[in-house]
Amino acid sequence: MKISGFLIALLSLYPLPLHPEDLTATLPDGRQVLLREDGTWSFIEPKVSSDTTIPHMGPLPPLSSQKAETKVIPKDPDDENSRDRVKLTLHIYNNSEEKVRAWKAILTVKDPFGEQLFKQRLTSGSSSIEPKETKKITFEWKDDPEEKREPYDYLLIYNPDVLKIELSEIEIAK
Repeated sequence: MKISGFLIALLSLYPLPLHPEDLTATLPDGRQVLLREDGTWSFIEPKVSSDTTIPHMGPLPPLSSQKAETKVIPKDPDDENSRDRVKLTLHIYNNSEEKVRAWKAILTVKDPFGEQLFKQRLTSGSSSIEPKETKKITFEWKDDPEEKREPYDYLLIYNPDVLKIELSEIEIAK
């Protein structure tokens, strides 16, 4: 057997003590083996942690935001009803194997420390995304001078590279 030959070679590298005892060896693939003094061996099963703080890695969501860009658009001086605006362009990646014809999701934007700045439902309309492809989709918010702490304000003051963009409650139309 291939492993037994490896274990014999491994044992020959270790000087045997006068009082033999069990040894532990790590195989090239990362598995560990218990080498007993009677010449037998067995795999050591990895310990399963009961720590519930380790996040469970489930399946990928159908869509994910890969990058965000912002652009400030000043109000039109010739239009008295015009207001400053900010555009948020998300680079949305289709993780699935199927074409997504439209989608909607909850957008959560957090600061660099993970504190929530704002949360809003987004709808993509009819922007389709091919499987395993990325598409730029832009959303726009107007400035409301009376309102402080609105999406416009946060997108204006933070560099998009430090914002944490999360999509949740994603619904897709195929």
